[in-house]
Amino acid sequence: MPGGNWQVHRRYERLDFPAGLQVGFVTYTDWEKVSAYYQNDHVFYHNSHVINDALTDDPTEGVPFNPDLIGTFDFARFDDVNVPGELAGVDLVTEASDNQLLSFLGYDSNPFCPQDFHVASDISTGQIVDAAAQNNLTASCLIQSQALVDFSAALSVELQEGFQVNVGAEFQAAVVGCNN
Repeated sequence: MPGGNWQVHRRYERLDFPAGLQVGFVTYTDWEKVSAYYQNDHVFYHNSHVINDALTDDPTEGVPFNPDLIGTFDFARFDDVNVPGELAGVDLVTEASDNQLLSFLGYDSNPFCPQDFHVASDISTGQIVDAAAQNNLTASCLIQSQALVDFSAALSVELQEGFQVNVGAEFQAAVVGCNN
């Protein structure tokens, strides 16, 4: 909840995960229908299909579709996670307390801010980007319309050959460094 404190909801140990993971937002609605696909050994079906009455393989035929939620997200923030030295060797799933976990996983973590940073990848329509560097930030990207982009660095922000801002995009640059 806005202004509320972080809480540890659940802990999972997933030894089946690969070293690299894809991360994203999830919203669920119409659980009676979605869970039917999950129970019929289609555990990822609802993550790759729109569950509606256009489907031909409905496992709960006769039960109406009843979605009641629309999820939208403006951005995601991912930080580097460093386990504190006092928790080295502690099982974070079964031994660490909630307070110990929240001491380094809570929202008050420091955002990623490298010494120098270069933005080469184009910024898509509607994308929100806040990029910062401790020293120098350079950019040679295309910022497409409807994008909101903020670049900052303590020493310099250099817009290099190939940098372009399309009509309808909002862009600002400042020499202020990281906003920790």
